[in-house]
Amino acid sequence: MAGDRANPWISFCPERPDAWMRLICFANAGATGRATFRSWADVLPDWIELCAVELPGRHKRRDEPAHVRIAPLMAAILEGVQPLLDRPFALLGASYGGLLAWELAQRTTRLGRAPLQLFAVSAGAPDTDVPAIDGLNELSDAQLLAAVASTFGGIDPAQVNPEVLAAVLPGLRADLEVLTTYGYVAAPLLPCPIGVFGGQGDEAAPLASLEAWRGHTEAACFIRVFPGGHFFFRQERDALLRDIVAALEGRRDLMRLVRS
Repeated sequence: MAGDRANPWISFCPERPDAWMRLICFANAGATGRATFRSWADVLPDWIELCAVELPGRHKRRDEPAHVRIAPLMAAILEGVQPLLDRPFALLGASYGGLLAWELAQRTTRLGRAPLQLFAVSAGAPDTDVPAIDGLNELSDAQLLAAVASTFGGIDPAQVNPEVLAAVLPGLRADLEVLTTYGYVAAPLLPCPIGVFGGQGDEAAPLASLEAWRGHTEAACFIRVFPGGHFFFRQERDALLRDIVAALEGRRDLMRLVRS
């Protein structure tokens, strides 16, 4: 079902048969789910089963054509993660992944399967612009990598194997194409709470874009800003996961109270 065992959409999902819920995670543009979230599983409690989504065009799916428009991408994602929705779940997206998590939350909610919680990490609300990506896909490979490193951080092309960079670029360009062609369409407020996390120095997801998430839920929305930039979640992983676990514990306790 999960991970490399059966479902190509889930690249990393250590089975926890007794887990009460799943945390379904989407990585930032160009990144792989496995590389981004693998270390998180060791920190999460046993009652959370972490599942990292892998998009076509990267890692073991690198020979598959990557999607460049949001509608067919989300249709494929929804079909791919359906097997994971057989127990309570939360959705988390980092940067570009925040948009995908929100779009998926809208779709599962329409199917009567709303997530327990949506987490947006280094991701502005879907109705806010990301000017930092304008024109990036028109650059050469070398210019694109330099621009991404300068604007977002997290990548030093001089220190990365050229073969690795060559493998990353198609997925990155596809994700940028999705972002630059994305058109926000007003949608119903989500019934679940939204937890928003950002970096103090993140110009790509400034505080105003984080605050805008409050307008996308009829439940609570909490926002926490950490030291660091766009990839603060690498250095602040443990503190971030403590907040995520605390939020999910609250949802678990609430559901137990309702059922009792």
